[in-house]
Amino acid sequence: MAEEKHKIIKAAKEEVEEILSDAVIREINEFKQTAIWEENSAKRYAREQGLKEGRRLGKKIGIREGIREGIKEGIKQGIQQGIQQGINKGAKEKQIEIAKKMLKNGMKLEQIQEMTELTKEEIENLI
Repeated sequence: MAEEKHKIIKAAKEEVEEILSDAVIREINEFKQTAIWEENSAKRYAREQGLKEGRRLGKKIGIREGIREGIKEGIKQGIQQGIQQGINKGAKEKQIEIAKKMLKNGMKLEQIQEMTELTKEEIENLI
């Protein structure tokens, strides 16, 4: 009978050890899963923060470059417009000078208008 109790106790002990072992393994696995989830969550957060910071810096750099390019383009267009206005003003002044000479030489208003491409009013203002 003692031997039988010994066998029962031994079997119970082994069963308890197996149950405890399973419980420990389950707890370890749960801990491991929690650690993995937290690590993935931290990585996701870090990636999101990195993207936000990257976008912020990218916008800042993009705006700075856009302003720089806009200024360059504005200067270029301003120079072109200035040259064109200077040419137009010079051409207009030349037309007026020629019209004055033509008026001095007694040419008709219509002829002066045709040759200089000045308006009738512009020519009459020279008289």
